[in-house]
Amino acid sequence: MREAQLETPTKSTGNLPGFSGVEDTPDAGDSPFHSPGPVEITHLMYPQTKDEQIVNTALVDFLNALTMHFPQANDWTLHRKSFKAAFQHASFEARTDGYLEDDGSSDRVRALIEVKPMLREKKRNPICMQEAAQMVAWIKSDPDPRGVLNLPGRRLHVSQDRHQIFITFAEYDSSYIQYLNNTLPPDSPRPFLKMHEFGPWNTMVKNDMENIGSILLAIALRAYSDANPGKPSTSEQHSN
Repeated sequence: MREAQLETPTKSTGNLPGFSGVEDTPDAGDSPFHSPGPVEITHLMYPQTKDEQIVNTALVDFLNALTMHFPQANDWTLHRKSFKAAFQHASFEARTDGYLEDDGSSDRVRALIEVKPMLREKKRNPICMQEAAQMVAWIKSDPDPRGVLNLPGRRLHVSQDRHQIFITFAEYDSSYIQYLNNTLPPDSPRPFLKMHEFGPWNTMVKNDMENIGSILLAIALRAYSDANPGKPSTSEQHSN
């Protein structure tokens, strides 16, 4: 798996429901974060960090800094949670670099974290493969067919590759869960998991961080709302 090379997944041509203000990842030629010179120059300008944990810690610190003044927001953790996808004749285990914790005593995961010490474009195919495998394992181990995780936009990755942040939303339906469980009716078309990638946001650009910060805070606040249906927010409690 480490050496496997696949075609780059086709990027979405539209926005997910509820995310009309966020655009898909642009082609390399349109990105403001790519050097106009050869790829080799880009790699010299942005060398790989010494340790992946540096990137991981920086991202989780930023995520929790966004929510520290919002008690009604879920917290992000560096805990490397693993998910196991068990099939009829095979299984695999996917390990994440962190996740958005559920509020309270539940150990349910609300979003995944995956980081890399190098630019995403340097190893795009393996990174996309890894994130897709993590999503499959998460869905397989916690299908939640009628719960909030199965609603559009509820399953997502927050990724940081060196100094660039990405958000990737998973799109699938109930037939995909049937496919994973080998319970599809005979002769049914095979459904697919679609990974919609948005970004990058540059951590060295103030406007980018303000923009992605509001999105990530909204994700944490929504996670709390999903985990606590009917529970009033802090502002509502104060008004009462």
